[in-house]
Amino acid sequence: MQKKRIILLGVLFILSIVVNCSKDKSSPTEPEIDPVPEPTEDFWKLKSDMPTAKYPVAVTVNDKIYLMGGVSNTKGSIIYTTVDEYDPATETWTAKAEMPRQRWCFAACALDGKIHVAGGKKEGGEEHVDSSAIDWHDVFDPQANTWETKASMEFPRMLLSLCALNGKLYAIGGVYNYHSLDIAVYAAVEEYDPATDTWTRKADLKTKRYSQEAQVAGGKIFVIGGNNVNTKGGTDVESTVEVYDSATDSWTAAPDIPTYRDAYRSGVIDGKIYVVGGYVPWSGTTAAIKMNEMFDPATNTWTEKADMKKAVNWPGVCACNGKLYVFGGGEANGYGVPPFAYVQEYTP
Repeated sequence: MQKKRIILLGVLFILSIVVNCSKDKSSPTEPEIDPVPEPTEDFWKLKSDMPTAKYPVAVTVNDKIYLMGGVSNTKGSIIYTTVDEYDPATETWTAKAEMPRQRWCFAACALDGKIHVAGGKKEGGEEHVDSSAIDWHDVFDPQANTWETKASMEFPRMLLSLCALNGKLYAIGGVYNYHSLDIAVYAAVEEYDPATDTWTRKADLKTKRYSQEAQVAGGKIFVIGGNNVNTKGGTDVESTVEVYDSATDSWTAAPDIPTYRDAYRSGVIDGKIYVVGGYVPWSGTTAAIKMNEMFDPATNTWTEKADMKKAVNWPGVCACNGKLYVFGGGEANGYGVPPFAYVQEYTP
């Protein structure tokens, strides 16, 4: 018995030596690599998709974003009247009261906690590509979830800009007949006073244009780019920028947008204007671009910023809580291009 115990102890001793030797001969532990920290500024993130892929119009009211209407493709085969409320904090969507009148190619903006929708065109589809613009003006109250019809603009127009400054609304530029031989591009500017429900003519743009972007920064309105009619009856893309001073009812020039493009959209964060997406006409392709350029009115300069995650044109764009949001849009310019359901978030 004693002999067996001694043999067992010997075996255990030998096994312990083998185990320790194998540990000594094992490869050294790989050093841990610190994860690459996420950027803290000038970066994009993809968020949860929209409920429906479309080309929408986006407006911010009280920390929520509202997607107004939109179309199923660039020929308006389906014109949506839906209004979807997006909460960026929870990435959730809530259906709201639908638009009372079907339209597309309209403009929208927030004024005193309500969303004003103006202009556009009624019909879509190939048979209506030359249909004329409308002068309609409807107002949505997100808190009451109700719509109200207000005074129409003097000029029926589509592909116009709409922005708010000092408690007034400004309808700028636009076109009467798009894709038509008798295309009529406007330089007209109308000011809307919600207190009296009236529109008043103001100083015209120096250059008539449509599909431009208009944003308010530093107490002035900046109108960026757009399209115009050339001498051959076609359209040219504008790279010029005009600045409106409501105190003097006058327009002045600002530096041109560096990248000559069309079908882009914009938003304002901390007094700076961010212009995103679109495509570069006559570049040999109609593919959308990811470009993001920022204009600082304080220094009167343009700066290229981080590209979007996804290249899109004609998206819905607005700023909310210090970030820029880009909704939907398509992969290329052209007639009948279907949209995406992307939601892209930018932190400056």
